[in-house]
Amino acid sequence: MQISHGDLLDRGPELASIERALDGARQGRGSLVTVESAAGTGKSALLIAAGEMAATRGMRVLAARAGELEQRRSFGVIRQLFGPVLTAASGDARRQLFGGAAAPAARVLGVASYGDASQVAGFAAMQSIYWLSSQLALSQPLVGIVDDAHWADSSSLRTLDFLTRRIADLPLVLLVAFRPEEPEAGTDLLDALRDAADVRLAPAALSRDAVASIVRSRLSEAGNELCDAFLVATAGNPLYVNELLRAVHLNSEPLQPRDVAATPVRSLGDRVLRRIERVDPMAPALARAMAILGDGTRLAAAAALATLSAEQASTIAHHLRRIEVLSSEDPVSFVHPLIKTSIDDAIPEAERQTAHRDAAALLQQAGAPAEDIAAHLGRLIPAGNTEVAEALASAAGSAIDRAAPEEAIAWLQRAREERALHPTPFELLVQLGSAQATLRDPTAADTLEEAYRCAPDVRQRVAVGILLAELLAQAGAWKRARDLTETLGRDVDKRTAAVTELAAVRAAVTLYDPDLIADFDQRREEYERLARGKHWGSYALSALLGASAGLRGQPREALAHAERARADGRLLAQHGGGWASPQLLNGFILSDELDAAARACDEVEAAAGASGSIFGLVTAIIYRGWLDARRGELINAEVALETALAVAQETGMLMILTTAAFLLIDVVLERSLPQIVDIVEQTELPPDFLATTSGAMLLETRGRLRMARNDHNAIADLRAAGEINGPMRFGPPWSLWRSSLALALPRTDRDTAHRLAADELALARSTGLPRSIGIALRTLGVLRDVNEGIDLLHESVLVLEGSPGRLERARSLVELGAALRRANHRRDAREPLAAGLRLAHSCGAQGLAEQADHELRACGGRRPRLVTTGRDALTASELRVAERAGAGATNPEIAQQLYVSVKTIETHLSHAYDKLGLAGPGSRAKLTKALTIEQE
Repeated sequence: MQISHGDLLDRGPELASIERALDGARQGRGSLVTVESAAGTGKSALLIAAGEMAATRGMRVLAARAGELEQRRSFGVIRQLFGPVLTAASGDARRQLFGGAAAPAARVLGVASYGDASQVAGFAAMQSIYWLSSQLALSQPLVGIVDDAHWADSSSLRTLDFLTRRIADLPLVLLVAFRPEEPEAGTDLLDALRDAADVRLAPAALSRDAVASIVRSRLSEAGNELCDAFLVATAGNPLYVNELLRAVHLNSEPLQPRDVAATPVRSLGDRVLRRIERVDPMAPALARAMAILGDGTRLAAAAALATLSAEQASTIAHHLRRIEVLSSEDPVSFVHPLIKTSIDDAIPEAERQTAHRDAAALLQQAGAPAEDIAAHLGRLIPAGNTEVAEALASAAGSAIDRAAPEEAIAWLQRAREERALHPTPFELLVQLGSAQATLRDPTAADTLEEAYRCAPDVRQRVAVGILLAELLAQAGAWKRARDLTETLGRDVDKRTAAVTELAAVRAAVTLYDPDLIADFDQRREEYERLARGKHWGSYALSALLGASAGLRGQPREALAHAERARADGRLLAQHGGGWASPQLLNGFILSDELDAAARACDEVEAAAGASGSIFGLVTAIIYRGWLDARRGELINAEVALETALAVAQETGMLMILTTAAFLLIDVVLERSLPQIVDIVEQTELPPDFLATTSGAMLLETRGRLRMARNDHNAIADLRAAGEINGPMRFGPPWSLWRSSLALALPRTDRDTAHRLAADELALARSTGLPRSIGIALRTLGVLRDVNEGIDLLHESVLVLEGSPGRLERARSLVELGAALRRANHRRDAREPLAAGLRLAHSCGAQGLAEQADHELRACGGRRPRLVTTGRDALTASELRVAERAGAGATNPEIAQQLYVSVKTIETHLSHAYDKLGLAGPGSRAKLTKALTIEQE
């Protein structure tokens, strides 16, 4: 687009704001600038000027302009932005750009495949674009310019929103222009950009002097009255002023103010068409072809659609550019979207239908992408055309490949409207329901139920039924899912893999519901038999059986099943393990096989990375944090919790926060995390979930947090958790509701408290796990009379010496010291209190350390020397960054792994160097040794 005279008149403040944003980016301060105003007010001119200013500052400029045909083209605007850079990059440069977390961007941008196409999650796609942007910006300050964003596809708008919340520390400016309240625009997504903007520009109508300046640039003798007539006729809109001038300038008669007033603004299209007709008799046909194909098309394609020779088209295009209809001849680009729209609107509907059909045929012959072809076919009136429906379904498949389910849904819905014989309604419904499910659209279940009802045969009905059952389970409709699996079980071919998948789904929905657990137990022998197979469902059943054994305090069985599930790597090879991956990890962790669990966590994370499964990634993060917490490494566990929180909020996976808060409750209790406390207090589960293990986790977490602040509501929460866990016989390796409730009960209910604690101790002893036994002994020791209590606490400390749970041993030491102090054995109390304080401090258990310090002072003891420099002085984030840097990871690699900016990594490393006493060249190479010495 060319900048016409007047486009930048009255735009001094806007240009100054853009200039400040550019200069800020060059200093490492990223920002989003939005330009929002009506059509023709000069938004595009501002963006062009911004690009020129950026180029003169040595910044890399990426630009894209959305069009009406691109609203359903997955990541269309993002692909426009990055396409030229990738085209120009060599093979080595591309490999570097797509390294690490940027890898999925290769599929999104259509450069190369990435993992399992069906599992490239939206979050992974957006995260990859962020890292691609980050790498480009760190090599050269970057400006991303998007014009006409009101026509942008949903996946691109969502990605832009994702970027805007992460660019503050990058040398990157995003400039996004759009019209307000444009029909069919992604209103919610544009609102998100508007709200996130650091600078919001709204170019106003031109002033009287500015309009007069434009008029006199064409009509030098124009008086004030004539200039005012242009102002009134165009309301100060720069585009309309210029278009009106072009129309009247062709008239040889002297122009009068009344002539201007008699030409309404709405006749823009007529004026443009009259100018085009004067160029050549075939010019309107070429202009219409260009309008149909849209900006960015090659001139040869437009010529073919208009049935013109290359020479004719070239001559006409050159003249169209001279009369300012086009800003570029090849590829074609109109000077303004309104010009293109005015030409398109003038095409009779029947002719437009033929033109879009012909355009699709031309693109198909040229081997164009499926979505480009479908953009034209989707504009045809539905007529039962199989070729059209197949093309639309193919476009949906391409959108799914690029993690753009919104665009896929639009294509599939249009394909259904075609009512063609093929693809069949069943096939389209399955694809549509699956795409809706990725967006957590509540209508997905209805869509798949419709597909289930119209399945053409038993095999396909079972296949879609399994998908539907999994979806119902995820939504908490466990009884419906169980009933569906029972119905399907009567139809399924007993010789196929579907038998094990069906059984695995049924086991998953019955294991965690007190009303359905009897079904799980009744079928256990069947599950054991099926788990010995070699299908994915067999390994998923093994994982579930391992989790079940671990939950019920049967560590040997849990470990055996978990090892079986992990064998051959087949469980994780399919979709990263899917819903079965946390079940696998439960089996290892609940049997206190923490080293094996750590290896399994690594495998889950690697599988999630290979498949693009965000669920697998979050699972690995949370369970690694749980491992750290059970080892008493709360600083590392806090990093995991914060990362899980960030990812869950970004992806909308808020239900998983219930699991994270439950598993990492020790982190929340000991390290003062008010944000997590608020989330737990404010979370309201749907009724279907509240009566299941999900509800029990939330209730127990809330109860223990309320206990910590002496809130009497804790008792009701813990009792409710016990009512859910009790029938399922989930024991102390998983839930501490009995010991927690025992400690929360008032002194008037000591008998109940003692009974609960004794029950937990009996259950713990049956597991043979030192951690569970030590916790139960401590609880009973706190509740019993002084002398008996001290003996139990001594036993707890001794038992926990054989456990990897350092935090639990620290707690027992502190409770033992406190009991000795209350029994007036002050001298004897000092040693366990000092040991408990040192251990609590090394675990990062701030709350317990404060309690121990208070008790130690109360019995006249000296506070032991605590390390305030070195490893123990590092914050959670500083330690995690220092460990990875010491292992050889680069700052960008660490940033990608921890979902923070490179600048944040640099800050953490700087603080770590100071606390570890490292300075100067070679400090990074000394990190591992410094951390190891401090830990020893």
